[in-house]
Amino acid sequence: AGLGMEVLARRATPLEAVLRSAGDKESVVVNMLGRAVRLLLNASGHPDAVSRDPRVQRSIMKPLRLSPLMDALLAGAPDEHALQPGPIAEAEPPTTKKRERRKTVLVVDDNIVNQKVTVKQLERLGYDSLVSVNGVEALRVLETTDGIIDLILMDCQMPVMDGFECTREIRRHEKKAGGHVPIVALTANVMADVVEQCRGAGMDDYLSKPVRMDAIRDALRKYTSSV
Repeated sequence: AGLGMEVLARRATPLEAVLRSAGDKESVVVNMLGRAVRLLLNASGHPDAVSRDPRVQRSIMKPLRLSPLMDALLAGAPDEHALQPGPIAEAEPPTTKKRERRKTVLVVDDNIVNQKVTVKQLERLGYDSLVSVNGVEALRVLETTDGIIDLILMDCQMPVMDGFECTREIRRHEKKAGGHVPIVALTANVMADVVEQCRGAGMDDYLSKPVRMDAIRDALRKYTSSV
């Protein structure tokens, strides 16, 4: 221990801390910013069992833990070398530009395969989507989504409530509350009478099944101005 302390005494730059055992007393000799601070490691478990050595300035209970040690080191540091807060990074000014909401398409179709294909096509075109399996569910979605639906792709033939009746209900509600959500029919039958039935129900347009991505893109461009 004596040789070790002699070596330390010859160092030009003080060490941050030195741990050593002195006989039956364990102590920590700390050089905190150029001033020696001796800390007693108290193994007895009683706070008042401290060293009578006047050089001991702090007693730390064993087992040694980081938080009490750091408190003791900071308490022993000279005032003129007190830790200074680092520079505060300037906060970036808040942006005033709102992130544009992705438009949302409601897909109303009872066929699971058709749902997945259409949703994937919409995703590739940069649209979010919601799915309903019949007209009743579609009406419920419109009631609970607070006007976020930008366009509806509506299958014509579905159980519970088909696309024609669902469209008529939507248009009746819009006459009272205002607004107009574009509805594009999805149908495998593009005979003139079916097309006329779509328009008579209040649909804005129709696409023939199977629906191609370029046809969906054209409809989205026409009715939502986003593609």
